[in-house]
Amino acid sequence: MSYRGRSTFFVIIERFIDSLKPKNLKSNVKLIGDDYLGNKYFESHAKQLFDRRIEPKRWFEPKREDLWDQPLPPEWNAWLRMRRTDPPTTEEIEYNLMVERKKKEMNETTKAPKTDNKFNSFPTYEEYDDFSGMKDSLRNKDKT
Repeated sequence: MSYRGRSTFFVIIERFIDSLKPKNLKSNVKLIGDDYLGNKYFESHAKQLFDRRIEPKRWFEPKREDLWDQPLPPEWNAWLRMRRTDPPTTEEIEYNLMVERKKKEMNETTKAPKTDNKFNSFPTYEEYDDFSGMKDSLRNKDKT
């Protein structure tokens, strides 16, 4: 097996030597953006390993260190999960927030009025009621 015209032995030696070299991890990281909650989003560069491209690593740092389980905006969540290649723009986020607010307003204005009764009565018709097989005492109880 050869890798770009070199033998496997030299590839293994080259990778081993590269692994011993100190890496500046901060130079590989790029701040992509932040959201209205104060979270910062980062991405590391994609790597080429043999003939396969490894996806870039994406993560976020919350505004406060103890808020890792907070809900994220859907646009940034899609970007973090590699569902979209480009990070969301501020115009896109503002537009989606405006649509969300309008939906909430429409939902509040179109709610059905609440009734006092927990259960609405179902209409009954005597000509369709069938009490065959019931005792007379139960038949009279149901009619009252």
